Amino acid sequence: MPDDTPLSETAQQVMLAMYQQLGEEITRGDLRERTRLTDSALLGALNELQSRRWVEHTGYPGSPSGDAWRITSLGQSAGPQGIANPALSKSQEGTVVLRPPRSRGLIWGFLIAGVLYVLLLGGLLVPGGGWVGIFLILFVGVWIGLLLNLLTHWTEVAQLTSTTLITRTWYGKTHKTPRASIAQTALVRVHFGGSGRGSGTSTYLLFLDTQGHCLNWLLTNDIPKDAEKAFAQQLRVPLRDLRREEMRRRQLKEAFPGTTAGQSVGLALVTLAAALLGLGITILLLMVASGVIPL
Repeated sequence: MPDDTPLSETAQQVMLAMYQQLGEEITRGDLRERTRLTDSALLGALNELQSRRWVEHTGYPGSPSGDAWRITSLGQSAGPQGIANPALSKSQEGTVVLRPPRSRGLIWGFLIAGVLYVLLLGGLLVPGGGWVGIFLILFVGVWIGLLLNLLTHWTEVAQLTSTTLITRTWYGKTHKTPRASIAQTALVRVHFGGSGRGSGTSTYLLFLDTQGHCLNWLLTNDIPKDAEKAFAQQLRVPLRDLRREEMRRRQLKEAFPGTTAGQSVGLALVTLAAALLGLGITILLLMVASGVIPL
């Protein structure tokens, strides 16, 4: 009978690291380097996975292959997306996809916005409906929340094939980078405006060349830390986690020349303002056309 109990956090880390070499052996030394776990924690995680028959011991210390492990067919059937986080998935062709987890709150938001839209139209068609203003305020408020949710939760996607890194921003721009040109990666936190620490910050995953120049980047505000780390580790290049210290945009550009990370924040605000302005004009025209607002 299959074991349905959740994996421990350390076992999840080990399993994700092993998926980087799916179908191949990986030594315990390599696993320790990729997961940054202690020997005892790593051994405990491997024993946990072995008890589920998700991994098998294929080599022992002193043997030609060394202390090696490999994912079993049972472990492969579980899939990386079912082990750690729905933000990370891997297709049968080997393409790794990273995206923010989808939220049910957005679906409920659209349903509420639809109901309010029907009530708003009904109120506009009934002369003298003084309660229309209440629905108008609620309708605009819900749409502001939906737009913010769409801009920050649903649109940032990255794909990693055997040859290319493909990123797409929230406004639809796609950037392709040859995988072979990426020599290192970095996780950074950028502070925008104000003096209060912890407010107005965004996190980014940067893809760099051998000189530290930024070749590509991804906004990772709503992506779980373990998923973004696992995605970066798929490249099998050094990863630096610099999120403990916040950077200003100027410091980011100095540390990683060529980066445009952070510039999309202003574009997001302009787009949001334009969308709200268009929504307001549409509602105003409807109110004038229905006679609620006399000319």
